[in-house]
Amino acid sequence: MVNPSSCMLYELDNAQYSANGSTADSGAIWSLESNALRPAGWTSADAAGLPILPGLVRWDEVQSGVITHAIRMTAQSTDTSYLWPARHEAGSAANPTCRPWAHGSV
Repeated sequence: MVNPSSCMLYELDNAQYSANGSTADSGAIWSLESNALRPAGWTSADAAGLPILPGLVRWDEVQSGVITHAIRMTAQSTDTSYLWPARHEAGSAANPTCRPWAHGSV
């Protein structure tokens, strides 16, 4: 969810909405006017601890043929380490043959 008047991004992981109440596994609030990273070790709605929205490809970018930002991606298996700017790992095993990414960190 984006609040354009405050330039704030709100992301939830595994959000469930019902008449009896709403839940989420985790959430993060981001200022879209800042490049500040979360503290190392912190997760977010994305396991890498990074905001999801800025890495998504928008339709207008596809139509123009030009994408000028990092693209979010996922991997089936990752090592239990992470590379900057990721803030958190979500690796399946300590395996040097797997990439040291947290899901979505590149």
